Amino acid sequence: MKFAARYLLTLLALLAPALWCAPPREERLTLDDGIELSLLTFSARTAETFATLIWAPSEHGLQQAEIGIAEALARRLAPVGFEVVAPDYFSSYFLPPGASSLDQVAATSLEALLRALRQRHANNGDYRIYLVAADKAAISAMQALRQRQRETPLRNTALILLNPDVTAGPPAPGEPVRYHPIVAMTNAPIFIAQAEKSPWRLTLLNLQQVLGAGGSDVFVQLLRGVRDRFYFRPDATPAEDEVARRLPAIIIRAIRLLEPHIGQPRHVVSPAEVGAKKQAEHGGERRLQPYEGSQERTLTLPDLNGNIRSLESWRGKVVLLNFWASWCPPCVHEIPSMVALKKRLADSPFEIVAVNLGETREEVLAFLQRRPVNFPVLLDRRSEAARAWRINAYPTTFIIDKAGDIRFALAGGHDWTDATTVELLRQLLDEDA
Repeated sequence: MKFAARYLLTLLALLAPALWCAPPREERLTLDDGIELSLLTFSARTAETFATLIWAPSEHGLQQAEIGIAEALARRLAPVGFEVVAPDYFSSYFLPPGASSLDQVAATSLEALLRALRQRHANNGDYRIYLVAADKAAISAMQALRQRQRETPLRNTALILLNPDVTAGPPAPGEPVRYHPIVAMTNAPIFIAQAEKSPWRLTLLNLQQVLGAGGSDVFVQLLRGVRDRFYFRPDATPAEDEVARRLPAIIIRAIRLLEPHIGQPRHVVSPAEVGAKKQAEHGGERRLQPYEGSQERTLTLPDLNGNIRSLESWRGKVVLLNFWASWCPPCVHEIPSMVALKKRLADSPFEIVAVNLGETREEVLAFLQRRPVNFPVLLDRRSEAARAWRINAYPTTFIIDKAGDIRFALAGGHDWTDATTVELLRQLLDEDA
């Protein structure tokens, strides 16, 4: 089938209602290490397969909801020559889902699958592969693609990334995010569907720029009102259920955008070209670290009563400045310890200032009715302060001394009643302003 004709068929698949397709069949692919990779396959319904969509499980394992999405995609795409496959590398290696298991087996399994599919369809010069990966599986997908590119001029593959987590460890508070080195070495057509209520949303533009600098063609869609893993969360909201229902159509739209960019000659980027060693540096431990970033940070935002508050107004006090969101579990988990810390230091020149990221006043008030706090909450509705302070993870906290200098910082949740933390704060409280 010629490119233009298949492009038209894909467009029709986007517009057409979902059609019946046969249940998935279980397949086995023998890898180089002798392991049999388990696959669920939805076959194309034409004489020839023109494209394969791979749904790659994330660190959370292959979810039943993902199998349902793969089946819904097959209903739309099988009639125009697509097959849909979902590998389950965790069960194949008898490993529990998790980030460490993903690091061990996902890239190898996906690279072997890419190779096997290319060999299976070697006679079809117009054959395409669309690799869908979410969360940390985005790194595995990029690694698999690069390995194939190093061995053969692989131009037939595009990436569709759902809320990709491609950082190289916890970010340093107030410093630019550091990506896994594979990000800057990726050169492919890429579509990113990014959850709005996710820490990675704030660095989405930066990720797009890094991928673009490596030669990738990057398309982005922001998914409004949803959190990470929205399509299989047990506590999904009605809004998240609605976006999950539309996810197959979003992915088909991604295919339509990416299709014209597949087949173009692509340069295999070397580590030397992107300074991979620098990119691979990891952030610090999950404890308060001495802050070494810029001190040129200001903060002026409205509180819940609409009054404009400035960080300068707390000069002379030790301030715990916390960036948070109500949909962020670590943020919510640490709030009781912050309330307890404020009570413990009530007779001291100490204040906690919580900056909410991106939520409306009504949403924050509803949350605080369930979890009341004893410190001021400011509203960063457009996340402008978060960008200025380079917030790359939720929650992120800065400890500011009486003179207004940032002394310590932490990315991630914390027990603020920890004895070491309280002692550090008391030392700052004993200092002169």
